[in-house]
Amino acid sequence: MILSRLSRAIREQNWFAVAIEFLIVILGVVIGFQITAWNAERTARVQEAVILANLEEDFQTLVSETDDVIERTFEIARNATVVVEAIDSGVVPEDRVGQFEEGLISLVWAVQPPQSPSTLQELVSSGGLSRLSDADLRAALARFMERYEAVDGMANLLVEARFNNAQRAPLPVSLEPGSVADLERARESGAFLNSDNYRAAQGVRSTLEHYDLEALQADPALRDMFVASRDLNNTYLSWLVALRVRAQDVVDYLESSGDTP
Repeated sequence: MILSRLSRAIREQNWFAVAIEFLIVILGVVIGFQITAWNAERTARVQEAVILANLEEDFQTLVSETDDVIERTFEIARNATVVVEAIDSGVVPEDRVGQFEEGLISLVWAVQPPQSPSTLQELVSSGGLSRLSDADLRAALARFMERYEAVDGMANLLVEARFNNAQRAPLPVSLEPGSVADLERARESGAFLNSDNYRAAQGVRSTLEHYDLEALQADPALRDMFVASRDLNNTYLSWLVALRVRAQDVVDYLESSGDTP
């Protein structure tokens, strides 16, 4: 219809009408682009809101999982320290016997850090991180990723150290594996439903049958292994704490941003 009116106005040389029709066409195009832009912006805001909600949930889970890893790493570092002190003194304190025995067993254990949040991984792999509108949030996520890479690198060192210890000549320690009945009882009690239940089921993993403290003292290389375990786990522990701080910073920021009108 507009084109027919425009052609008629041109034939009649009604230039005022021609200008009006052109103006209507241009305004229509501009308004159409603007509506499209508004819709795109609204869609982007909705998508970002979903991403922020997922990030908050993921990082809350990460903080909780990091607490579990910190606690287990603390136990390994403490128990390795008990072993070193017992080797140096030649005596296992009565109130530390359990920790000493756990320390002997845990020389070949490694605690992995929790997985990086899946929402963050998707943002990084898709290039979506740069599209987050909040510069402070992007900075907080970048600080977290930097710390996570450091923690992951330390975890790899621990795994390598554990592997090397496991390949060493047998320790003067004997482990007795759990029986079939132990495993069946563990399954029936729900030990395989979560890691806490699993650790509580003593018959699932090998238990200490006996050890030779004098043989441990007679071999300096053995002491060095436990010292290395102690030192690596203490360092790993401090980095895990720093990782938790970074993760909690993201949670706190997202929660405060969500409360802001």
